[in-house]
Amino acid sequence: MSAPSEAFLSIAVREGFVPPDAVTQFAQADTGRLTSAGIMTAAQRDIVESLLHPKDIVPGYELLSHLGHGGMGVVYRARQLAFDRVIALKTVLLGADASSAALARFEQEARSLGRLVHPHLVTAYDFGRHHGRLYLAMEFVDGENGAEWLARHTNVPEATAWGIIRQAAAGLAYAASAGVIHRDIKPANLLMTKPPAGFPLPKGLPLVKIADFGLALLAEDVDNRTRLTSDNATVGSPQYMAPEQLAGSRVDHRADIYALGATAYQLLTDRAPFEGLAIMQVFAVKLNQDPPLASDFRDDLSPGSQVLLRDMLHRDPDQRLGDYDTVLQRIDAVLADLDGQTPAGMSAITAVIPIPIDTEKLSRPIPPWPPRRWWLPIVAFLAVGMLVLLASTLDWTRKAPVLPGPRAWQPTNWAVPCYNGTSLQGWRIIKGNWIPGQDDGEGGRLLTGANGSIGYPLLRPAGNIRRPLVGYQVLTIANVHTADAAELQFGVVSTKEASTAPRNVIRLMKGRVQLGTRDADHGPLITVLAERALENDTARDHELRLERHERDWYIAIDGALLGSVSVPPAPTIPEFLLAAEGSGFARFGDIILEELGPPADIPR
Repeated sequence: MSAPSEAFLSIAVREGFVPPDAVTQFAQADTGRLTSAGIMTAAQRDIVESLLHPKDIVPGYELLSHLGHGGMGVVYRARQLAFDRVIALKTVLLGADASSAALARFEQEARSLGRLVHPHLVTAYDFGRHHGRLYLAMEFVDGENGAEWLARHTNVPEATAWGIIRQAAAGLAYAASAGVIHRDIKPANLLMTKPPAGFPLPKGLPLVKIADFGLALLAEDVDNRTRLTSDNATVGSPQYMAPEQLAGSRVDHRADIYALGATAYQLLTDRAPFEGLAIMQVFAVKLNQDPPLASDFRDDLSPGSQVLLRDMLHRDPDQRLGDYDTVLQRIDAVLADLDGQTPAGMSAITAVIPIPIDTEKLSRPIPPWPPRRWWLPIVAFLAVGMLVLLASTLDWTRKAPVLPGPRAWQPTNWAVPCYNGTSLQGWRIIKGNWIPGQDDGEGGRLLTGANGSIGYPLLRPAGNIRRPLVGYQVLTIANVHTADAAELQFGVVSTKEASTAPRNVIRLMKGRVQLGTRDADHGPLITVLAERALENDTARDHELRLERHERDWYIAIDGALLGSVSVPPAPTIPEFLLAAEGSGFARFGDIILEELGPPADIPR
C-alpha cells in the first residue's frame, strides 16, 4: 500500500479515527500500518478511502461525512445530486458469494420499505447495488436520537413521554398494517426533530421519526433470510427486545409493542427495564420475569402510566397488549387523565375507553425468581462472575504475570442465545447422541449429549454473508451428570479432517477441571495448561466462560480465571463445540454467544 496522503490523514483526523498527534508518525508509512498498528480499523480505513472519492461510491450521490458505522454497515451524510438534497446513505459491503435469489429478496424488501410513507417514519428514497455494495438512500433527519435526547433530559413529564411514544406507536401501527415489523425499537432509533410549521403537536414536544427499518434490512444475512421475513433471527438490542425474540421464537408486531413499552419505561424512569444487569443476565432474567415496577424508580407516576407500562411489557405475548389500536387508545386515556383532555393534534379519537386499575396488583412486590434449581446457580455464578471479572480486569496481569496480553476488548452489544431449549436449530451434530429439551425436573430445558460432540458457528450476519467473529464470549452452564467428562472445545485448527485437528479444550470432570490441548476430538489431553480441583463437587452445575480477545483466549470457571491460550497463527474453524465423553450423558444449558471488540469500534 502507498503512504497515506495529506487528504487521507486530514479526513481520518476529522472523523476521529486518528489522533492528531499520530499524523506525523504515520505520514510516511503505508496505510496498512495504520491498521496493523491498531491506530485504525479496516472499516475505518475503508470509510476514509470512500470519503476521498465521494462521488464514486454510489452513482448519483456525493458523500459528505461519516455518521456512524458498526456491524450493520456504514451510514453517511450525503447529497442526492439529482435533487440537490441532503440524505442519509446506508451501505454494506457484499461478499463474493451473494446469491441472485438473495439480492432479489433484498430488492423486493427494499421496495416494501419505499412504500412506507408516514410522518413518523424515516422515508426510504432509493436503493441499489454498486461495485460490491448494497445501499439505501434515506431521509436525513436534522436532530438527535432518543438516546442523545435522554442524556439531556431527566424526570421527563409523563405527558411528554407518552406524546413521544404515541407518535412512535402511530408509525409502527402504519408499518404493521403493511406487514413490516421493526424488531429493534429503542431510544436510539427514535429521531427527535423540530416539527414543521403548522404540524399539530403540542408546544415543546419534538416530532418523532422511527429510523433504521432500512439499516436493519441491510444487516440481515440476505443469503438466508431478510429482516421482514425472518422467523428466528435474533436481531435487536437485548435491553429492549421482547422475551420471545431473545428466545429465537417467531415474532410479530407484539415484539415491537414490548420494545416500545421498554422505551417508554426509560423515558419515565431514566433507566432501561433491566438496567444494571450484564447482557447474559438480561437473557436469563427476561425470559422468566417482568421488569421491576416503574414506580420503584419514580414515585410520582400516575396509576394509568404504571398499568400501561405493565401491560406493554408482559413477558408473555398473549397477555401483552396485542394491537396498536388498543395501545393508542390506552395512551390517549393516560394523556386525558393527566391533562384533562387529549393534547391537540395527538389523537383523532374522541371516545376514551376507561382503564380498570388493579391497585392491589400495582402495590404487590415483584415475585421472586421462579424456584428452578437450574436457574439459581446461573444467578449466583453470573453475579459473582461479573463482580470478579470487573474487579479484576485491570489486575489480571499483575496477579498472573505469565498470562499474555490485556483483556482489553469489550461487548459490542450483539449477542444471541445459541440454544432455545427445544431444538437443535443452528447446531451441527458431529458425533454421538444429542437430545434437546430434556426436562431437568425443575422446569429447565437442557441440551444433553453422550459419546460425541456438537458444534455452533462463531458467525455474525453482515450484509449478505455471515462473517466470523474476531472477538467473542461463549457462556454456558455445564454439568458432567452421568458422563465421564463435559467439554467446551475451541480454536480447532482448520484442516481437511476436522476430527483429527488440534484444538483447545476446557474439560470438566467430577471434582476437577482442566484447560489443555489435544490433537483430535476425543482422548486424553496432550498438554494440560491449567488444572483446578472442584471442592465438594457432586456433579453440580458449573459456569464455563470463554473470551476471545485480540491475541488470547481467556477461560474462567464459576467466575474465576482458570487460564489463557494464545491465538495460533494458523487459521481456526469459526465454531465452538460442546462434547460429552463416555456412554453417560453430560448436560448443558443457557448457552450464549456474545461479540467482543476493540473499544474504539463499539457503537455508542
